[in-house]
Amino acid sequence: MPELVISRTKSQQVSNYLEEKIRSGQLKHGERLQTVRELAALFNVSTIVVNSAYDELEKKNLVERCGRRGVFVNDPGKKTKCFLVINYSAFGSIEYSATYILPAFKARCISLGIQTEEVYGDFLRNGNVRELIRQFREQSYDGALLIGSGYVGNEQEVIILQELGIPVLIPHAPRKEAENLGFSGFYTNDRQAWFDAMKLLVERGYRKIGALGTCRPDFNRCILRCGDGQTHLQMLHSLGVDGSDEAICYLTYGDPKQFQEKLGQWLGDGGKFDAIMCFSDFYALRLYEYCKNHGIRIPKDLAVTGFCGYPGGNLLQPGLSTIDLNYKSIGEQAADFLLNAGKHNMVQYKETLHKLIERGSTPSKTT
Repeated sequence: MPELVISRTKSQQVSNYLEEKIRSGQLKHGERLQTVRELAALFNVSTIVVNSAYDELEKKNLVERCGRRGVFVNDPGKKTKCFLVINYSAFGSIEYSATYILPAFKARCISLGIQTEEVYGDFLRNGNVRELIRQFREQSYDGALLIGSGYVGNEQEVIILQELGIPVLIPHAPRKEAENLGFSGFYTNDRQAWFDAMKLLVERGYRKIGALGTCRPDFNRCILRCGDGQTHLQMLHSLGVDGSDEAICYLTYGDPKQFQEKLGQWLGDGGKFDAIMCFSDFYALRLYEYCKNHGIRIPKDLAVTGFCGYPGGNLLQPGLSTIDLNYKSIGEQAADFLLNAGKHNMVQYKETLHKLIERGSTPSKTT
C-alpha cells in the first residue's frame, strides 16, 4: 500500500499522491485511473475520501470524469478550462437578473478552478461576425453562458455561439427560447410562482387584489409574470375571487417620476384594493414609496407581494413577502452544468425551483 503522510487530511494525501504520479509522467495522459472503490481499498480509506481527492485533481484540471467510462488523466500542461460569458448589455440595471446570477456563477467557477471571460453583447453586435468567430475559436472556450432573454436567433452573439459549437447555457429565460436557439436553458415556472403568491393572498383573506405588470417598450408588450392579463384573471377566478382588467396596471420601470404619477392615477388614495401583486420586488419598492407619501399603511390598508427575491426585501418595514427565484443557486448550478456539458455533449432544459417567502407585508386579514 502507498505510504501516506499523516499530517495531511486523507483526501489531500490521496490527491497529492496521484498528482505526483501524473506530473512525473508515471500516469500518462489519457490513462484510465482506478475506480473509486479500487482506490479506497488500496489506501484503506472511504469512497468519500477518494471522491474528494478526485474533486481536487479535477479542479487542477489533472483528471477528467467521463461518466460511467471512468476517470482519465489529463495533460498537466493542458490549459485551464475557461468559460465565455456574454452579457446581454453593458447598460444593466438593478432589476437585471444577471446582476445576481453572475457573481454566484463566477464564484463557483473560481472554486472549480475555471477561468471566465466576459464580453457584452453590445460590442458583439457591432463587430464583424466572421472575425469574431475566428478570434473566439483561437481562445478555445470550453463553454459559454449567454445572459439575457428575448433572443430570436438573428442576434450576432447567437450566430457566433452557434458557429463555435461549444456548450451554451441561457441561465434564466423561457424554455422555448433556448429550444428555438438550440442551446441549453434554465427556466422558472413564473406562471406557477405567480399562482402560488396569489393563493397566499386569497388564503390570508384578501379579495380585492390588484396586479402591477411591466410595460416593455423594447419588446412592444405589457406583461405580468404569469403571462397576460387574461391568465391572471383566470387564476383569480379559479381561486374564487372576482377580477377585472381595471385591476391590472402596466408601468415602465425606467422613469421613477412617471411611474409614481401613473401609479397614483391607478391607485388613488387607497381603498380600491386590499392587496397588490407586483411584477418584481423593485415594483413593490416603488409601491412602498407611494404608500408612504400618501398615508397608505402597509399591511393594514394594503398588503403587498413582490417577485424575484432580490436582496433587501427583508429590510423593508414591514418585510416584503415575495417569490424567491434563487438567483444565487441558478448561478452556481450554471457553472456545474457547463463543466459537465462538454463531457456528455449535453443539451438540457431544467426548471429551477422558486420559493414563497412570507413576511410582514401579507398578514392574515383577521390579525
